[in-house]
Parts: sequence; C-alpha cells; structure tokens
Amino acid sequence: MLFDLYRELLTDKQRQILTLCLDYDLTPTEIALELGMTRQAAHDVITKCTNQLLEYESKLGVCRLRSTLMQISALIDEGRALDAKDMISTVLG
Repeated sequence: MLFDLYRELLTDKQRQILTLCLDYDLTPTEIALELGMTRQAAHDVITKCTNQLLEYESKLGVCRLRSTLMQISALIDEGRALDAKDMISTVLG
C-alpha cells in the first residue's frame, strides 16, 4: 500500500525494481537477472526503498489519514454521524 501511495517519490529505477518485487513477486535474484545487476544490488535497492517508504509514511502520514477517512466514512454509512464528528474533531486537534 505504501508503494502505491508514494511510488512517484522514488526514482524510475527504484520503481522498476519494486514493481518487479511487489507486483510480479520476483526475488532479488530474479530481478538481478532481469535487469543485469547483482543480486546484492537488487536486494539493497529493495531494502533501501522499503525503509524510504516507511520514512515517507512516518513523516507524511497519508496511509494513516486514508485509514481514518475510511473509518469516518463507515461511521457515516452506519448512521453514526456524531461518532464521525467526534473522530474528525480528534484528528483536527
């Protein structure tokens, strides 16, 4: 999910490697063979990008915000507008 939210913040090469890893379920060895790099280099990019995506979420909180908005929407759908309003007040501080 973090990759979907923050993919545009990665370089083209990072996006390509993570796409192969996450969308096509390739191992670092398979990615290395596909892209003409070492297995260690592919592994390092995957590790670095994973940490980078977690850092983006830590700083920006888009995933948390999206989850909160989905909860608020569910409360409204359930006819619990007051609970939704309370949740909005909590988020806004």
